[in-house]
Amino acid sequence: MDLVFLGTGAGSGVPLFYCGCKACDEAQNDSKFRRSRSAIILTGKDDILFDAPPELSRQLIRAGIKKIDYLALTHWHYDHIGGLGDIEFYVRLHRNKALPAVMSYETWVQLQTIFGSVAECLDVELIEPSQVATFGEVHLTALEAAHSPGTLGF
Repeated sequence: MDLVFLGTGAGSGVPLFYCGCKACDEAQNDSKFRRSRSAIILTGKDDILFDAPPELSRQLIRAGIKKIDYLALTHWHYDHIGGLGDIEFYVRLHRNKALPAVMSYETWVQLQTIFGSVAECLDVELIEPSQVATFGEVHLTALEAAHSPGTLGF
């Protein structure tokens, strides 16, 4: 298995178009310092995607990822779910069956409000802190995270 960091930037990525801080200036001047929004994928027999930022498709292409077998969402903020439209197209046009996904109840409620059509594309398992979700041979333990209600770490 390999853990691939697709993005490690803040909620807006780095650089920000309006910012003049040292990190943003550095990233403006040298592309090696540019970072997209946070997401990771655990690759192996099965590929497990953690979060779906708005630039998800570009991140997956850059990393050479051709499939997603499972999805784990940490929370419902846009920088972590904005790429769910890409997931919906992947499921509807290529995978042709719902993608197993794990998330908190709070995230699921928000997803149905924000991305109603994507709900049909996910086979959702709700999870709470200290519970374990099994994706193939991988066991994910949900950890409570101090962020917004329902945020999980895995």
